[in-house]
Amino acid sequence: MKRTAAYLSFSAEQVLPLIREAATTWELPVTEVAGTLRVTLEYGEIRVASEGAGTSVRVASEDAGNLQMLRDLLTGQLSAHGLNPVWEGGSAGRQPANQSIARVADIERLSPPTGGSRSRGRIWRVSRMEDCISACSLVPMAWAGPRRMKTASLNGPAGRRHGIGRFTRLGKLSVMERLHG
Repeated sequence: MKRTAAYLSFSAEQVLPLIREAATTWELPVTEVAGTLRVTLEYGEIRVASEGAGTSVRVASEDAGNLQMLRDLLTGQLSAHGLNPVWEGGSAGRQPANQSIARVADIERLSPPTGGSRSRGRIWRVSRMEDCISACSLVPMAWAGPRRMKTASLNGPAGRRHGIGRFTRLGKLSVMERLHG
């Protein structure tokens, strides 16, 4: 199991309600034993506890990609309230295998039957369509042939030239892979 931790100089009384509220909003199981708040997710576990004058936040997951996803999720939640965690290096999952989230910047109509989108951030891969917005509706689609899946036109020469990526949809399974870089 891969693990990472962060230490916050804020008291547990400030941090615990934020984590508890987020977990309740997402309908995640929360347990609290001996002052340690434990949130269990499908992809790993988050533990928050008082440590000295501050608070320790520990994240554990089976693989580096999920570890970074959980770490980024916590960083976003805490940063929104002015709490900026600094994660320890090493096993923190800094470079997971092709998994980091890109945000859609805008959508524009290219021609009547197609549309296009631009993303900010790094190219991403998701394991389940339920975990992301419906990216299929945001990129122009082209039928690749009778035995192949629909793929975004980013697969064409322009997409490869710019090193953008390739998007494939297999039922509920959706994958965006970086082609270059």
